[in-house]
Amino acid sequence: MDQIEAQKNLIREIEYILRGNDWSKLNLFLNNLDKSINIPSLFAKIKKLPIKLSQLIMSNIQIHNVNLIFDMFRDINYYGILEGLKFSYNVKDIIKSETHYNLILECIKDLFGPPSEQFVAFVVKEFPSFVVTFLEYDTQLFFGGFYKVEDNLNLLKDYLQGYTMYGLNIRKISDFREFLQNYDRNKKPADIEGYYILEVSKHRFLRRQSPFDFLNFESFSEVHLINDELITKIRTKRESKQYLYEFPIISMVIRGGLGPQGKGFAYLTPFNEICEICSDANENKAYILEYKRFLKKQFLNELQKIIDTWEISEKDKIKILEFLDTNIQYNVIDSSQIDYIYNKIDSFFTSLIEKSNCSVKIDDKFRNKLKAGVQRILVPIEMQDQFLVRMNLIKSKKIDENEVAKLVSLGEVSHYDMLVQRFFFQNLIEFMIREYRERQKSISTKDKKKSSKKDHTS
Repeated sequence: MDQIEAQKNLIREIEYILRGNDWSKLNLFLNNLDKSINIPSLFAKIKKLPIKLSQLIMSNIQIHNVNLIFDMFRDINYYGILEGLKFSYNVKDIIKSETHYNLILECIKDLFGPPSEQFVAFVVKEFPSFVVTFLEYDTQLFFGGFYKVEDNLNLLKDYLQGYTMYGLNIRKISDFREFLQNYDRNKKPADIEGYYILEVSKHRFLRRQSPFDFLNFESFSEVHLINDELITKIRTKRESKQYLYEFPIISMVIRGGLGPQGKGFAYLTPFNEICEICSDANENKAYILEYKRFLKKQFLNELQKIIDTWEISEKDKIKILEFLDTNIQYNVIDSSQIDYIYNKIDSFFTSLIEKSNCSVKIDDKFRNKLKAGVQRILVPIEMQDQFLVRMNLIKSKKIDENEVAKLVSLGEVSHYDMLVQRFFFQNLIEFMIREYRERQKSISTKDKKKSSKKDHTS
């Protein structure tokens, strides 16, 4: 088989895959392609490629596979599928605000890796244009009812106020300005110095049939715990435009929140919204283990300083530290096991000192220090304690306020991932609305010209 015929066969296979609704087949095809094949050049030979890619993406949305949209966009960018195409427009002419353009670029880069110009064009213009055209022919696509195109898009925009993905709930609480006004007027001192309590309420019920796994409510009343020093810092940085593409932690929801225990964390978004994401102890295991690792290291260093003063052999000193390192684990542990572990360590010390036949005495002061250290490492950390630890880490400049969202996760999906993906969806819907309005404007202009022409001929 010659090279031209082989290429024709590949193009036929691509065309066949694009007519289906299974993205995994295209992904498998791309993975198995001979490394010598130029993917952008190959795909450039596919007629109406952006439309066919958009159709495949929409097919997956229609079968309720919304989560897959990010894998699909990522593959398009990663394999350079669109890089062999040329578009007749410049994306910067569509997004005229340089600040907004840079935000979009950062978001795309964050989700899909460094983008080509063609991929940015696909996100900003090609895919939104396809969706609007699709909705003009199928108004029941998203919500099952006969809604106008603009109503469909506005409903999508509304639903981003609160929805569920990857088992995490997210919702917009308020605009930042509104939140700050509420804070300034209604904050109440908390039991913890430097912290305030704020009640946030919203009463609006929004419900229509949807293929997505959206939350069914926008009506709530919840209580936030806020570090006054941090929110003052965030307010100043936002006013001086130091935040661009960041999601700083604002507060912890301690009652009435989206999580199974009524807990959650609230963050500021680049669009000046306060968004809450549900949270419970299970979502914070990675962070808890990191913190317990720090506590254990600190505790062992303190003990080593004491042990270094004892008149025992270096071999026994090493033996003690190795025993402690092995037996004090920092995995999340049942508090009932703490006494057992402590007693085991205490017995070890007593036995070792007796065998060493030295003058060191294990007195109550040392035992109390030992027990307190073991308890501090092993006792389960409450959600509020975790929040306070984070606030202290921010204050001591060990982390900054934008890193907290990355430390809280459910499985492999962090709060940061949820915030970034929501930001992407917001912009995608805005691009669709812009496309629709441009079409309406064009139709209106044509109608006026027709009307004017009739007036001149009559």
